[in-house]
Amino acid sequence: MGISERRKYQATARRIYSRPLVLNVLRVLWIVVVVWGELGTYYWSLASCRWPDKNLSTQDAPPTHVLLVSDPQVRPPRDFWEDNSWLASARELFFELNLKRNWHVTRRMKPQAIFFLGDMLASGKYVHSEPEFEQYWQKFLDTCKVENGTEVHYLPGNNDFGMGASLSLATNVRAFYKKYVGPLNQAILIRGHNFVALDAPGLVDEDYRRSASGLSYEHWSPTLNGSVDFVRELDTEKYPVVLLSHIPLFRPDTATCGHLREKGTIRRGVGHGYQNTLGKQTSYFLLDTLHPVAVFSGDNRDFCEYNHTSRRVDPETNAMILEKSVREVTIKSFSMARSIHYPGFHLLSLADPSSDGPSLSDTACFLPDQSSILSHFYWPFVVVTSLLLLLLNLRNGPGHLPGLVSRLTPASPYRGRHPTVWTPFTAAPDSPTSSLPMVRTPTSSAGPQMRASSRPASPSFLHPSAAAAGDAEEDEDETFPAQYATRRAAFEHDDAWTPRHNKGARSVDQEAADSYFLQQAPALRQPGKRPWSWTWTFVFARRRRRITLRLPSLTMRGARDAVGVLGCGADSFDVGLLGSTALDALSVLWVAVVTWTFLAWKSY
Repeated sequence: MGISERRKYQATARRIYSRPLVLNVLRVLWIVVVVWGELGTYYWSLASCRWPDKNLSTQDAPPTHVLLVSDPQVRPPRDFWEDNSWLASARELFFELNLKRNWHVTRRMKPQAIFFLGDMLASGKYVHSEPEFEQYWQKFLDTCKVENGTEVHYLPGNNDFGMGASLSLATNVRAFYKKYVGPLNQAILIRGHNFVALDAPGLVDEDYRRSASGLSYEHWSPTLNGSVDFVRELDTEKYPVVLLSHIPLFRPDTATCGHLREKGTIRRGVGHGYQNTLGKQTSYFLLDTLHPVAVFSGDNRDFCEYNHTSRRVDPETNAMILEKSVREVTIKSFSMARSIHYPGFHLLSLADPSSDGPSLSDTACFLPDQSSILSHFYWPFVVVTSLLLLLLNLRNGPGHLPGLVSRLTPASPYRGRHPTVWTPFTAAPDSPTSSLPMVRTPTSSAGPQMRASSRPASPSFLHPSAAAAGDAEEDEDETFPAQYATRRAAFEHDDAWTPRHNKGARSVDQEAADSYFLQQAPALRQPGKRPWSWTWTFVFARRRRRITLRLPSLTMRGARDAVGVLGCGADSFDVGLLGSTALDALSVLWVAVVTWTFLAWKSY
């Protein structure tokens, strides 16, 4: 490679590896990464989510679209928090941002009707007063805002007002729910289909009372205006019934849930304030009385699909006969949960009932896993960015590593500060190593003195001795005056990464512009408060070692350097390899933080 080609290569390398170019490219990449992680992944996950209209029978009128959402689990207002620590606040903020972003992208499906299948509130059963419930419910409405003209219906869940007759607050919270939310049991007619929305927690409470009496549902006198009374009064012959329940119906423990479930299955279980499935007799009662064409439930957090069997009484023999298979779909939780990775919702398309084909079709849609975005997307990119900046800083060679390789002489025992954290030499006075001439200062005067180098002590410019790398800035002891005035230069490669955190990185041309024979003797350092530092001295391998840690200088110059808005020409200070890499990383990541904050503010 000739001289001209080498110069072209070096010029190209300087442009490619220049500090402003690399940092600005990383900043742009981080903006793209944050926008994709906070918005792009949501729209990408819903790109294949479409209303299942093609499965319906062909009709002139367009289908009616119904959105089913379960377990939003909105957290209580901040006034009701028991833990007000910053960690709890950050966790709640992260949860609310994810829930609002989920709702933002889901609302773009533009449904004509929406059903919330219970557990709209995460802690509604712990509400103590009506104003508290009103404030809590208003927070839910602010979180899940609905477009004007959209029909919205709510089903009660066990977390909305509790479950169990022994719960002291259950009666009051039920009254608050009916006042601010709506009736507990409903029958809504949509596009020729009768949607029966049950009070599943109330049905469980009544089932316990019936079971304790030893009576079957045929002989049980239902509670007035309760769930059993409501089911018996319904007309199920005129329109096909779609059953909606927060708690899934009974099924064997060995039943599978289909390939869309993340793990496990729905098993029977009961505890304080919850029950995994309705009772076996209760499930048969609902199926045999309502004869639904489909059942949709929630509460389990994960997706599950199971086929029940509906029975009917034979009028001739008065015996129960099998009639048809009824498909039940348990909908994914809309909010984040520990038991699942991907939240979701359900889409339902309706056509007018007819004998030509199906009048109901549904499909599941899934939202991105926010925790995986953080652990498998953001953090790896942080690591890649840090390694890239570290390699680019290493590329500069010894001229950029004063704390690692340029300290080739023993450390002075009188030095108060050292550029290195690790000092692997026995303390001894420094020896002059600079390639440039030294000026002997016979006095310790604090004023500047101009001395001309003596002829025997002035080496030639062509002296064959190798140039030593420049030391980092060192403090002088007030009682030990400087013995040599040194003008050192750090030789940089033309194709090197040139960070502005190393104040020793001066070009040869800049050094040549300085006066060679007339030099300024350093003045004594004025007394002042030194920054905090911690030093540990020990002996290892027959040599004295020293590790020193000190706080960075919190100045406006340091802040400007971290932000990186002034370019390569800004004043800088020597922080070593790791410090320079950290400042470069901060100057890149602050753009990502600002971008994330802006998107979070828009979502909030």
